[in-house]
Amino acid sequence: MQLKKLLWLFVLIMPLFVFAEEDGKVVARDVKYLKTVSVLNNSEVAMMATPELASFTTEITEEEYNAVNVDDLVAEPNSVVQTNYKRLESQIIQMYSYYRYRVDLTWKNMPATRSADVIGIGYYASVKASNSYIFMQNYCLPSGTCYQGAGYTKVSGNNGIAAVFYLPTEEIVSLSEYLYIDMDKTNSNTTIVEQVAVGDYAHATKSVSFSDAKNFIINVGGITHDVSVRSYFDTTPEAVAGWSGEW
Repeated sequence: MQLKKLLWLFVLIMPLFVFAEEDGKVVARDVKYLKTVSVLNNSEVAMMATPELASFTTEITEEEYNAVNVDDLVAEPNSVVQTNYKRLESQIIQMYSYYRYRVDLTWKNMPATRSADVIGIGYYASVKASNSYIFMQNYCLPSGTCYQGAGYTKVSGNNGIAAVFYLPTEEIVSLSEYLYIDMDKTNSNTTIVEQVAVGDYAHATKSVSFSDAKNFIINVGGITHDVSVRSYFDTTPEAVAGWSGEW
């Protein structure tokens, strides 16, 4: 397990490289601005807290999100509680004869806990994932040097795909992740009149093993971890991009 993690970190710290992406038209989008208050896992409060109280997320306005001063959010070493702000976006992109589903997560301030996180997309049974999908994590150091990492483990559900990955442990000043999936019709002879791309993100607020982080289902309800590990992750409202038309 340790060797796998070291190999993943080696991939993550490779210098920035570019993936070409075809042009497409965004036909549906949903953006959520999120504020999460978490009891840090090294505090006495966390040891006493019930899972329902360990992390709480509310949706805020774009104006409130933009007005947050990141310098005010730096947690003290002995802080019991940390507040994080994140932007979650889902898109449905028309790519000529097929559609691409994409989810992006951008951190306003850097998370205190760096363990195994999950990003995923749920969708209707009328579509299926092709073999074309990409996960990418981007981050920058205080020096201005930036990196991309593609190390992850894919987890597939009946109606969704997610990527499980480690967050960088270095001191960083920016952090974002995205996942996209190119979609095919489940039945090529069927006309599809409605699509949804349900983007979701689960951040580990306590140190969690990679195997436990993979213990979830992904579908149009988003990411749902097994009850045995649910308290290790924050709660995030899904970003649901909906499309209607004829395909």
